[in-house]
Amino acid sequence: MPLNKRIDVGLTYIYRTFKDFTGRVNTTAVWEEGPFTYEDPDGNPQTIQVYWPISPPELDQFEITNPKAGGSPSLLITPENKYSALSVTLNKRFSAGWMVHVDYTYSLSKGNMYNSGTASWGGNYFENPNRQINAYGYLINDAPHALNIYGTFTLPWEISFSPRFTYLTGSNWTPYVQVSEIAGSPWVFLEDRGSQRVPSRTALDLRMEKIVSFSARYKLGLILDAFNVFNRGVPTSVYGQANGPNYGKASSVCDPRYFRVGVRFYF
Repeated sequence: MPLNKRIDVGLTYIYRTFKDFTGRVNTTAVWEEGPFTYEDPDGNPQTIQVYWPISPPELDQFEITNPKAGGSPSLLITPENKYSALSVTLNKRFSAGWMVHVDYTYSLSKGNMYNSGTASWGGNYFENPNRQINAYGYLINDAPHALNIYGTFTLPWEISFSPRFTYLTGSNWTPYVQVSEIAGSPWVFLEDRGSQRVPSRTALDLRMEKIVSFSARYKLGLILDAFNVFNRGVPTSVYGQANGPNYGKASSVCDPRYFRVGVRFYF
C-alpha cells in the first residue's frame, strides 16, 4: 500500500497446513514399553521408557501408505504440521540519492513431522515407534523472529554505500539418545521436538562501490564487501545426542568476519 510516491508498506499473512504424509509403515511388528538406561553427559545413569520389539524381525512387513495413529503397532501419531507467518514491510524507493527497505516476519512452524522426513519412499520414521516419541513441537528451521534492514546511499565521487542488518532467531534442536540395543539404532527424543535453541544471530554487512565512467554507456564498478562486521560468532547447530561424547557442543558456527573485493562492468 503506497503512502506516497516514494514510500509504501505491506502486510502479508500466510497459513499452511500439511497433512496426508506418505510413509513406510511396519504393519506387523509388535512392541512393548520398557526401560532404557543411558549415561548422561555428567556420567549419571538416566532411565526413560522406550518401545522394545517382541516379535521376530523376519516377520516384519512394510507398506507405503498414509500413516494414521493406531493403524498399526508401529504408529503412535498421525503426521501433520502447520505454518503461520505475519510479515510487515516498509520500502522507500530510490530517490534523492538513497533508498531503504525494512521487513519483519513473525512466524510459527509446529507439528510432529517435518516435510522432508519421509523421503521419496517413506523413510524409516514409521517403521519404529521410538522415532515418534515426543514428536510434536517446533519444526526444523522454525525461526519466530526475522528482521532485515538494508539500504543504499549515494556518496560523493560516485560512491554508493549499502549497509544490511539481519536478525534471526536461532535454530532449534532436541536432546535425544541413540538406542543401539534396538535394531536400526533409533533415536529417541528426550524432550518435545525443538525444545532447545542456539543463540539468535545478528549480522551487519557493508558494501561500497566506486563507479568509474568511461562513457555514457560503459562503466566499471569497484566493489568492497565486508561481512559480519562485528565478527560475532554464534553456533548455528549443536550435537544433541545426550549419550554421545559431544552433547551440547557446537557442530557448526556462523561465518567469521571477512572481506571480498570485486569488479563489475556496466554496458
